[in-house]
Order: sequence, then structure tokens, then C-alpha cells
Amino acid sequence: MAIAARCRLTLLLGLSTVGAALPAQETAIEPLPERGTLRATPASASRPTGLDRVLIAARANRLELEAALNHFDPAQRPLEHAAMEWLLIHLDRHGHAQMGWFDEAGRQVEIPLEAFESETQRAAIWAELERERGRLRPGVVRLDGDLLSLREEELVQQVEFAVRAWRERPWTAGLDFETFCEAVLPHRVGDEALDDWRRVLFETFVGLEDRLDHPRDPVEAAAWIRRSVQSWVQLEPAYSYHLTDQSLSEMLSSKRGRVEDLAHLELMALRANAIPAVLDYTPAWAARRGNFAWTRLMIPGQATVAPEGRLAKVYRRTFAAQAEAWASRVPGDEPMPAWLADARMRDVTSTYTETQSIGVALRPHTRRSVLAFACVFDGQNWTPVAAGQVSDEGSYVRFEDLGVGVAYLPAWYSEEGMTPAGPPFVLQSQGRVRVLDGIGFETPGALLELDRIAPQQPAEGVLPATAAVQVETDHSYVLCAWQDGGWMPLDARAGRDGQLCWEVPPRRLILVQPMGDWEVQARPWTPGLAQLLWW
Repeated sequence: MAIAARCRLTLLLGLSTVGAALPAQETAIEPLPERGTLRATPASASRPTGLDRVLIAARANRLELEAALNHFDPAQRPLEHAAMEWLLIHLDRHGHAQMGWFDEAGRQVEIPLEAFESETQRAAIWAELERERGRLRPGVVRLDGDLLSLREEELVQQVEFAVRAWRERPWTAGLDFETFCEAVLPHRVGDEALDDWRRVLFETFVGLEDRLDHPRDPVEAAAWIRRSVQSWVQLEPAYSYHLTDQSLSEMLSSKRGRVEDLAHLELMALRANAIPAVLDYTPAWAARRGNFAWTRLMIPGQATVAPEGRLAKVYRRTFAAQAEAWASRVPGDEPMPAWLADARMRDVTSTYTETQSIGVALRPHTRRSVLAFACVFDGQNWTPVAAGQVSDEGSYVRFEDLGVGVAYLPAWYSEEGMTPAGPPFVLQSQGRVRVLDGIGFETPGALLELDRIAPQQPAEGVLPATAAVQVETDHSYVLCAWQDGGWMPLDARAGRDGQLCWEVPPRRLILVQPMGDWEVQARPWTPGLAQLLWW
């Protein structure tokens, strides 16, 4: 990175969030100290097979990668050499991905984020764009792979500042080399453009230990850093359409971002200061709109803090590829959602919530598929959150470790979207499955009154609380039930005194929508013993 760009990034960030007592300092890197677990096994004379594979794949950029590896003498700086070796071995699946939206003809479509001032405006503008251009799909505009583009100085700076933080920060005594590699060392946290983030965030928090009650406690240090960075970038709902991960410099310039961007900023700040942390992610909430990402500290004895919202699936994006990931196990031509096609995703759902593994019968599919998917309702569409292996005859799928207390729809996936593969079902505790197909119920259901079409949603991290969507008097509503692969209108009524009254068919997934409109906050439900069960 040019000196001018580095200076600009430092000036944008400043040091005011931590205070004047934390000036940037220059500290020479001393020889490897004889303490704790700050050690790495010296490299052997022969290179690991994985490293040779990476160097061959780097083609013309091989000289840069070899120069980065040889920068650290394994006899004099064994930790830095081992860290660089690990980084290079796992470099091949990383890079900067510039994302965009494309129409059905494959032409890129510019999205006017500045006009997305409200959910209503966003929906209207999006509908108009799709009327003009057809269905819009996300895609890659440009991909710069690290193997072919990273330079020696970029890699060396990343390793030097990662090791320097491990040496100098007083809260790193319990950090082992394996955790350091996976949860501190990675030079990227997503697919963002690479900038000077590690140096800037390291220097920003120099001297933080002087402000802590317990300077050797990584949890206290992490809490301080998290509080500090929260005010730098604000959540902007319109940025959910900004598909490209932002770098530190981009976030500090825009001061706006997606949930993922805010989590990335927190992750950068923690890792730059040798606090091991990872990014966990749910592709879609089980009972509210949107997805969510958060950082988790990888500190021994640290309890898992789960989000309050219901979770269907949680994945951890690792730096090293995972052999058990679906992207590593299925044929390359098998269509998968973009996030699941990433071999760096590890399923960690069972560390956050009760899970069960179940088998589900499937409707026939015109295409032979290896995978079927479990989806949750995301306000307008069914979003895939988990994949399962389909039986040889294509009539059965097994899903592993699904979160309980969630309504799912089994579906097939293609580039055109999701195709229902069976009726929705609710997965309950101890593996009990309640299929919502209405079969066996020929008589009308119970008479129910409701005063809302969506429940109140609590605040969740950076997500604000949302009020319940109340029934409006004299406004007409449509009662819909999921049937034969779609929401089928059953009846229409006007609200009276803020209430709706209907006979609701049993064992069906129900959704109520305003007449002539679509309220994306509305949630499906089923009747419970004393209240509605929202899904």
C-alpha cells in the first residue's frame, strides 16, 4: 500500500476512540522470548506437500510468495517462518471478490443505494428494476485471487504485526500456535480488498493495557476493543444490497455497512491485537428477516454466548478449507447457494442451540441432485440454511444438526431459485417432527382472533428492536396457507377494532398479508394451545 494511502487510513481512524493515552508507537521486534506457548516448531528441511502445491498454482507470482517465505530465517525467527508457511499453505481459496447484481441477460445492474431510504422505498425500487431488467441475481464482477496477486511486502507486514501483537500484548499467555494461526493470523476476515488494517488497528490500541483493571485478561481487553469500534461504522439496511465486503479503509470512509461489515470490523480489531476470534454466521434467522454475523472469542474457558433469536443453522468461516464442508464433498457441478459453496464453512450449530438430525421424504425432482436443502422463511422467500445428502433413488434426504423449534421447508436448489420438495415441517425437541400438510383434517379448524400479523422482535446486537405489525381497523387482510408449493389465499377479511377473526385450517402453516400488498415483516404461524406460535 502506498505511504499516502497508509497515512490517510490512519488519519481516518484516528486515536480518539481509545484516548490520548494510546499513541501509536514503533517497537522493534525482539528475538523469540522464552515464555508461555509463544513458540513454533522450526520448519523441516523439506517443504510440506501443500506448500509446493500452492507455489506451483501461483504461477508468475511464485517468486513473490517464495520471497515472503524466505524473508524469515527459520533458525532466527522460527515463529514468523512457521506462521508464513501456514498462511501460504491455506492461501489458495482467498482473495478479493468484487460483487454485483446482474440481470437475466448477464448485464451488471447498478443499484441506487442512496435512494433506499426506507423498506418501502427499497421494495418499490427493486420491483421496478426487476420489471425493467427481469430477475436480478448476485454475481462476481471481478475476482483477484491471493495466489496470483499478493506481494511479498503485504504478506511480511501481516505476519510481522500478528507475531508482534502476540509478543507485546500482555493478555496472550494462553494463546497456542494452532489457535493463533486460525483466529489471529489470517490476513483477511472476508473477501474484502486488502489494506493496512492490521498495522493501523495494532497501533490504535497500543497502551490499552494501562486502562484495564486486569491487563492480562483477554476478555476484558476484547470488551474494551469491541466498545471502541462500535461507534466507527453504523448499520445501514440499504447496504444489504451492497454485496462486496468492505475493507477497513472503505468502512471508515463510508461509515456505513451491513451486519457482516460491522462484524468484520470487530474481528479485525480483535485479531490485530492478538485476541483470538472467529466469525460465526447464520444465513437466515429462524423467526425474523435477514441474516446475522457475530464474533466469538476463542479463549479457553470462555462460555459460548448465543444470540437471543432462534437459530436454524450456524456456520463458522474458517481460514483453512474444511474437508467436511459440502463444497469439499460434492461434485463441482452441483448447484449450491454461494455461502454453502464455500469450503471454508464449518457447521457449529450444536455449540449454540439444541439440534437434531432427521430424515425427510422428498417429492421427485426433474434433475438428479446430490443435495436437498432445508429452508426457513425470510419474509418473502424461503432461504436455504442447510444441505443434506439425497438417497440414491432421490426420495429421501437426511439433514444433520438442524436447530429445533424451527419451521423448515425441504427444497431443491437451482440457479433459478428454490423448488419445494415437500410440505413444511416443524422440528421439535428430541427429534419430533410435525408435518404441516393438513392431511387427515377434513373439518374446519379452530376459530382464532389475532391482533397482529408479525410479533415484536427484540434487539439483537447491532439490529434494533422492531415493533409488532398490528392489524389496522377497516384495512383488509388475506389469510393464506402454504399448500402445493405456494401461499394459497383462503379468505379475506377487514380488521375490526384492531382484530381479525378466522377459522384456521389445522396442521397448516399460516400467513396473513394486507390486501393488495406484501408486508415483508409478516411471519408465518401455527395455532398453539393458548397463543399463536410464530415461525
